Amino acid sequence: MSTSPADAAASLERATRLLATGQAGEAAALSRQVLEQHADLVPALALLGAALHAGARFADAESVFLRLTELAPGEPLHWMNVGSARRCAGRPDDALQAYARASALGAATRDFYYNVALTHLQRQDFESARSLFERALALDPTDLEARYGYAQCCYERHRTDEAQAALVDWE
Repeated sequence: MSTSPADAAASLERATRLLATGQAGEAAALSRQVLEQHADLVPALALLGAALHAGARFADAESVFLRLTELAPGEPLHWMNVGSARRCAGRPDDALQAYARASALGAATRDFYYNVALTHLQRQDFESARSLFERALALDPTDLEARYGYAQCCYERHRTDEAQAALVDWE
């Protein structure tokens, strides 16, 4: 039995709500159901990848995100997601290759710089991470996670004055 596009959209809305409430497995299952009837539906694949990633199934998420790069080769977000899956799987060098692809496609958001910074932090390349956290903060000065990462890198590089300044008004 085939589902209509409206039914598929409603299922994806339910899957999105499930994912937002921490029910990654259920969201993945519902996404897969939609994909059984609508193979290669980009929103369903994106939701499946996010659900797998949230469920710490990073290799599976990477496979889904790589499929998305084939379906929408000009979309930097898919390469960013490949990079994040690889970073979380403990493969920072492979993650940086994916982030380089995203950058070549124009990625320049706060999320992009923040995630690449986390990858450099994982590699203990504190100066590169510090520089990227700084770029993320330039786009969103209120970002507490980026500010904390920036301060952490400054401390690691013995730039204590900068680290302390980053944490002024920390709440």
